[in-house]
Amino acid sequence: MKRTILLTAAALGCAGPAGAGPVLQSLEREISEIVDRAAPAVVSVRTEPIPCHPFALIPEEEMPSWVKEVLQSRLAAPKRSTGTGFFIDPAGEILTTEDVIRGARDVEVVTGEGTVLPARVVGGDRDFNIALLAVDGPGPYPCLELGDSDRLRPGCWALTVGNPFGLTGSPAWGIVSGLKRSGLGTALYEELIQVTAPVNPGDSGGPLLDSGGKAVGVVTATLAGYREMELDWPFLRRYHDSLPRASPESFLRTSQAQGIGFAIPINLAREVLERIRQGPREGRGWLGIRLIDGPAGVEIADVIEGSPAGRAGLRPGDRLVSFQGRPVSTSLELKKELICSRVGEEVSGQVVRGEAPVAFRVRLAAPAPDREAR
Repeated sequence: MKRTILLTAAALGCAGPAGAGPVLQSLEREISEIVDRAAPAVVSVRTEPIPCHPFALIPEEEMPSWVKEVLQSRLAAPKRSTGTGFFIDPAGEILTTEDVIRGARDVEVVTGEGTVLPARVVGGDRDFNIALLAVDGPGPYPCLELGDSDRLRPGCWALTVGNPFGLTGSPAWGIVSGLKRSGLGTALYEELIQVTAPVNPGDSGGPLLDSGGKAVGVVTATLAGYREMELDWPFLRRYHDSLPRASPESFLRTSQAQGIGFAIPINLAREVLERIRQGPREGRGWLGIRLIDGPAGVEIADVIEGSPAGRAGLRPGDRLVSFQGRPVSTSLELKKELICSRVGEEVSGQVVRGEAPVAFRVRLAAPAPDREAR
């Protein structure tokens, strides 16, 4: 054991307690340089939400006096929320997450130097949780270079720069610990990067940086707050005689997941940004099928009666192999295609029924409120 520790210290070039070795010094210097280059492009995004109290739609002259007094109090005042964003263009475009600006009446950004700039919302896509802001003013603005998130692998270094709890310009460091994570409820479509760098309230919308300082993701969520019941054994040993008088909360405690953060891949964000720049869409299309991923591929488990898929002749048991000329290997791929589609758009694809290929072509409909994207 001692030999292993000595070999490890030698490999790192440690010089003992007096100072760090050359490897650690080099690593420290590179991390600091990445943060120094990235920090000027990272901004704090501050929003003032639209009032959502029950009197918001009543004209002020028609309000009773007691209502006006309540609305003028601090209890009813809109609360500012804070997130993060980063410049992606010298002209003033800022990338952030849609949940940072959702329901906002006014948006402003604050640079690392403390300059406050009014911002306008170019557009947002709630299905992917991506938003684009812009500031009008004298540029150029410092911006981050966008990298290639498809090159990430578990174990790659990952850095974030955000505003956790309003603490501006806070960097964090970790590794990529997972890819294509979904089912977290951050958006309708999720294909998230999991990282060990701490993510806290206020970090959403900030950049995830690779070892070269390029933005490879947009920070979006953490699993902090996960509740797990654990028996408090020290309490039980000390107070076992009084257990009949104790409530369950006295000896059950909660634990929280730590060191688990998530980011939207920058390649996905690029695609969404292009659609945002094209302007708002009327609505996403709906096909009307339920899929399951199996060893043989993507199989249609159910076809909703009267849906576009039903009119196209698709059946349960069909195996979906392509859609819009692109191969389909997972149900997530089709979900993404449909979220990006438009109501009334004509689409085509191919299924395998038994051993025979069957082509289909159909016009997408608007999804009912209780229907999934598929």
